[in-house]
Amino acid sequence: MKKTNRILTILMFIFLYIPMIVLVVASFNTGKDITNFEGFTLNRYVELFQDEHLLNLLRNSIVVSVLSTFVATTFGTVAAIGIHNLKPKLRKVVMSLTNIPMTNPDIVTGVSLSLLFVFVGSKMLGQRDALTFWTLLMAHITFNLPYVILNVMPKLRQMDSSLTDAAMDLGCTPREAFFKVTLPEILPGVLATLLFSYVPMYGLLMAFQNFIPTKGILKSKWVGFKHFINFVTGFNFWTLVKNTLTLSVYSLLVTFPIPIILALVLNELSPKLKKFTQTVLYAPHFLSTVVLVGMMLVMFSKSSGVINTILEALGFERYYFFGEPEAFSRLYVWSSVWQNMGWNAIIYIAALSGIDSTLHEAA
Repeated sequence: MKKTNRILTILMFIFLYIPMIVLVVASFNTGKDITNFEGFTLNRYVELFQDEHLLNLLRNSIVVSVLSTFVATTFGTVAAIGIHNLKPKLRKVVMSLTNIPMTNPDIVTGVSLSLLFVFVGSKMLGQRDALTFWTLLMAHITFNLPYVILNVMPKLRQMDSSLTDAAMDLGCTPREAFFKVTLPEILPGVLATLLFSYVPMYGLLMAFQNFIPTKGILKSKWVGFKHFINFVTGFNFWTLVKNTLTLSVYSLLVTFPIPIILALVLNELSPKLKKFTQTVLYAPHFLSTVVLVGMMLVMFSKSSGVINTILEALGFERYYFFGEPEAFSRLYVWSSVWQNMGWNAIIYIAALSGIDSTLHEAA
């Protein structure tokens, strides 16, 4: 079993990192054709570190990542403690609500937060530049909070939950214990859930407006169900519905079991190897969509793509992956699997960490 797990882990590493390795090697190539390594050069990196604009972007990225990690970890831990002290039924409800933002596409959460910041900054506070470094930092904290809570909760379940009882034993009345112990722990979790997860959803109002960004949501004209009617009565409505359902079902069938299998494999590894492997598998999730599509072009280009070069070497004809309609669904779904399977496995790894390992051994 352990040997099989090691083999599967190695195969997952290969699946995840071959595109990155190809891209890294190509960055040292003097030529423009990725399949033909003409010579070694560092000129591209020299040009990169001479570009002041790119250096500023790199500096801001590092600052945002460090600050957002620290703040999200702090508030997420406090929120998890508050949720943990709720009654079991309410805890399940709050955890379900907290997990919902993780199912939203990043672009939806990003656009909603952007609209929220513009509304608050320009309309309520009268700021000309509503989108700043601080709003960017808040957005990153918002993305990270649910995952912090999800990872902290299994550890809290292993802790002694008699803090409130201890406070009452030391002389607190039930009312005092609630306000001095329970409420301070619950309040951060409740406020974090409301503020960071659901306030941005006011952006859904755009679907019922003739939305103009310069006017914002409050001043854009309300058109009711006009956009819905136009969509339903459009000539390509059923084609869109069919394609959407096909992609959704295909994605569900492929992306649902793979993170579970990955979590089960990781759960069988030694603690040190498990931590290292988890960290490595999370990395592709942090690639932007632009970078991901660029890597796909490098890999699947008809003229110079690595895959087509291999196919030609094996005696097959080059295939136009990006020009064939039937290839789109496969590229869409499996690129999503490649990018997100490590990140999506977090939920199942957290669930497995709360299971007593002796149960499996006893069975």
